[in-house]
Amino acid sequence: MKNKYIKNIAFIDGQNLHIGTLQNRWKVDFSKFRIFLRDQYCVGTAYYFLGYLSDISQEIGKNLQRFGYIVVYKQHGFYMKTTKKGNVDTDIVFEIMKNLIDNQNFDKIVVVSNDGDYKKVIDYLITK
Repeated sequence: MKNKYIKNIAFIDGQNLHIGTLQNRWKVDFSKFRIFLRDQYCVGTAYYFLGYLSDISQEIGKNLQRFGYIVVYKQHGFYMKTTKKGNVDTDIVFEIMKNLIDNQNFDKIVVVSNDGDYKKVIDYLITK
């Protein structure tokens, strides 16, 4: 059973997941969500993208790492550090494409989001 889950990779847009569940008055149990991704979608590696770097997001990131996520923070330039919108869409698309090129050791990619920003890359992944 050891390598059963290693083949799929998840990319999670943290801000979209948060906003989407908040709108429906849900609260995500990230430990259970990680288990769900593993058991339901055979996800071995789960990248969780956080946009806004603050003390709160750093604490959230530590908890996510404890649950088995790889946390990726949005890199902001010096002048962007005061803005609260941390758009990670481009970072996620880049990482997906990088995995397609560099990492041939996976079967499927799972994308967790709350909008259509990833439609083009999803359409491409489906053809592959």
